[in-house]
Amino acid sequence: ASFHGGPGVTILFIITAVTCGFSALCYAEFASRIPVAGSAYTYAYASFGELIAWIIGWDLLMEYAIGNIAVAVSWSTYFVNLLEGFHIHVPVYLTMDYYSAFSAHQQVQELTASHHFADITDTLKQGAMAWNTAPGFSGFKLIANIPALAIVVAITYLVYIGIRETKKATNAMVILKIVIVIAVIAIGFFYVTPANWHPFMPNGFSGVMKGVSG
Repeated sequence: ASFHGGPGVTILFIITAVTCGFSALCYAEFASRIPVAGSAYTYAYASFGELIAWIIGWDLLMEYAIGNIAVAVSWSTYFVNLLEGFHIHVPVYLTMDYYSAFSAHQQVQELTASHHFADITDTLKQGAMAWNTAPGFSGFKLIANIPALAIVVAITYLVYIGIRETKKATNAMVILKIVIVIAVIAIGFFYVTPANWHPFMPNGFSGVMKGVSG
């Protein structure tokens, strides 16, 4: 988002904040009118009937399944980097998925054979290292993103325990995030350099909006 939008990405944060505000108000209205569990499925069921609710239910399942993968993988990267800061090194093959490591290994071999060494990026090197250093048997490598898997299992277990425990954990995480954001703003305020704001939107407003999916 920052690459395409430049400093103008700050406008995107404002637009997103307003959008999230309207979404929150809508959910608050729904929750007060239909105070039962079920989220968008229940609201659609009460408003439009079973068919629409069934479609929305499957939409939510697919959205959360794909979204959870992206969030879990991102969290894993941040977590591994945090451990690196404390000089705790996690083997590469425990922080990457099997296909990415295999694909990187194949590409590095092809590029090496064709002497295109300049095209071997750091990401490819890391993937190839994961493949080459991973233990295995009968040609199968033991490669998995363990931190991502662990956080998904932990959150799933938390949700399984009950809604009250989930609510408490969610509130705690929200408070933690707000504290961190406020700390970043308070500390980062002293490092603002207005000279870096030019050009404000190097790729125009369309460049800013390219980061909307993030």
